[in-house]
Amino acid sequence: MNSLSAKVFFQQLGLITFLTAAVLFILNQYPLFGDHQLLYWMLLGFYFLTAILLYVVGKKLAVSENKNAFTLFVMGSVFAKMLLSMVVLVLYLKFAEPASKYFILPFFVVYLAFTIFETYFLMKIGRVQPVSGYGKAEDRRQ
Repeated sequence: MNSLSAKVFFQQLGLITFLTAAVLFILNQYPLFGDHQLLYWMLLGFYFLTAILLYVVGKKLAVSENKNAFTLFVMGSVFAKMLLSMVVLVLYLKFAEPASKYFILPFFVVYLAFTIFETYFLMKIGRVQPVSGYGKAEDRRQ
């Protein structure tokens, strides 16, 4: 049983991206956040592409015979995404010198939306049994 088809994944990714973009559009109407639009839209694009990469790699690792590969990938990707996000924020603080620290609120909206979505779909992908022999991957819930 396929735990999360590509069609379903891309539909859900489209929905979460649309909803997050709508929230960003609303927040960017306020001067407090509007000055930082470029940061938010770049992060939205980055997290969108990251979700696709995580899905593709996660699907391959979930059916590998190395049972730890998927878990290590998930843990490593979560850490790398968090670290990269913090680096982006520090660099933005240093070079853009925002007048207010409130610019971080829309960042967290984007970060949390995609982190929750990634956790959801990686959990779904992780339920697939590794391929052994000639059989297809089976859902662990069976």
